[in-house]
Amino acid sequence: METKSGIWLLEKVPSVAHGSIKTLEDIVSVLVTGKDFEHLLGVPVALKGTGEQTAEVVIREVDRFGLRDNIIGLSFDTTASNTGLIQGACTRIQRKFGRTLLWLACRHHTNELILKGVFEECCGIPSSGPDIQIFRKFHSLWVSLDKKSYTTMLDEESPVQGFLEEQRVKMVNYIQNVLKDGSHPREDYEELLQLSLLYLGGWSENDFSFRIAGALHQARWMAKAIYAIKIVLFTKQLNIPQRELKGMKRVAHFVSLVYVCFWHEPIVSRWASKNDLDMLQLMSTYPDADVKKGLSQLLRYTFGICQKQT
Repeated sequence: METKSGIWLLEKVPSVAHGSIKTLEDIVSVLVTGKDFEHLLGVPVALKGTGEQTAEVVIREVDRFGLRDNIIGLSFDTTASNTGLIQGACTRIQRKFGRTLLWLACRHHTNELILKGVFEECCGIPSSGPDIQIFRKFHSLWVSLDKKSYTTMLDEESPVQGFLEEQRVKMVNYIQNVLKDGSHPREDYEELLQLSLLYLGGWSENDFSFRIAGALHQARWMAKAIYAIKIVLFTKQLNIPQRELKGMKRVAHFVSLVYVCFWHEPIVSRWASKNDLDMLQLMSTYPDADVKKGLSQLLRYTFGICQKQT
């Protein structure tokens, strides 16, 4: 191997090209990854952020380092400009390369869409606009709440039974192991894991240290999961209409019993396809029909387990 502009050139090494758009300025980060390597090729500007322009800048960066023949797959955010089957960037790159490439949709983006779908189905609250009113109200009440008085899943009037109780026990063990091995990459990931464990009734320490209610904006769907669990934990201290509370409980159940596991594991890319199949199989027996509707987003981006390219 030799270097060009400080970046290693890779000869005959199968690689995946990553194109990530930063919407504010339509800057595209172009990386190549493979076994034991990850290299940033460039951060060019795509003036309009269209599929055509994104494809052009990705191809230009790949060709600049002579890596076209190495590319076997594409990793991308789940935007229409990337995934469109006619004009999308992935389709255009594939067409230009003259061969089929493996499509690897970002699993965190996919999981955000799943949570968005579940939230809208269960709560009936559109996710448009800068924030969600029930979260804003909870945020304003946070400092006045008694943090030692909360209600877990085991304290609810209708505790989970059967399949959901089995899943609760599995998730308690899973989260305890993850928190013990410290594999979470950021503090907000850790917070979601800890809150889920607390809500599931698996927190074994005497005191739980709650973090202050954080950002509300729509771009952070993990914040929506965190807020939903916190609202349900402190439901007895809040004056929330029953309809909204019921929706929040359904979201909190889904997040803690199912979602938190699959949100945590996309950091291990080789598990992506298996995790998609595991989630589909798990949700086939999940008793909440509206949650299943929200899961339809996953089926749109299962490129790794079924053929969708044309």
